[in-house]
Amino acid sequence: MKRIISIIIAVLIAMTALSLASCSVGGTKNTPTTTKAALNTLENVKKLAMQGKIDTVEYTLGTKADSIITKYGTTAAADDTESTAADEQENHVFDVTEKTDYTRIILDTAQYFYNNDDANKQIGVIACTADAYNFKAGNCYSDDVIDALGKPDSKDIPAAEDLIYTFGVPQGVSRITYKFGKIRLDFVFVDDNLIATVLTDTEIYKNMGHSQTTAAATAAANATDDGDE
Repeated sequence: MKRIISIIIAVLIAMTALSLASCSVGGTKNTPTTTKAALNTLENVKKLAMQGKIDTVEYTLGTKADSIITKYGTTAAADDTESTAADEQENHVFDVTEKTDYTRIILDTAQYFYNNDDANKQIGVIACTADAYNFKAGNCYSDDVIDALGKPDSKDIPAAEDLIYTFGVPQGVSRITYKFGKIRLDFVFVDDNLIATVLTDTEIYKNMGHSQTTAAATAAANATDDGDE
């Protein structure tokens, strides 16, 4: 008798569970939360890049340098001395340095460049040494970028004339490049760890895209390619 009662109880429990499940289906369902698409997809990165934007910096390609300088400081002397920041009290890092062919504006973790022969002083290159497009500077490898954005248009070892955003030529440097029409997007690594994200309008700034041609540079680029196989 006890065994029969136990069986009856088990059947009733099962029927109750089925009844609750059917009520749940007929009632309001809890739909899974849809996560927002990650910024570092090719579609999203391309959209921003073609607008001349790096998401984590203030100004875009094509901005007139004087608007940045007017807001944050004064122009530097021609002998490469540092400018005085007008808004030093706001704790911004600001510097303007004139080189032979271009002028560099440093504003916090962004660097902006314009050609000295451009009467309009349009920003042609932006380099960000912090996080950009949701890629973490100092904690991002070339494979991470490629996994997110797909195969790059090129991989190389940048020549010294392209490294205008570094102070000296670092050892173990490499670069992967995506091209969107006139816009060039570079991810630059040291020992395969991201140090800079660089956006260039190649119609404004034409002097970007040089590679080292030494045997060592070629071997290093080939080794990176082999690692993707």
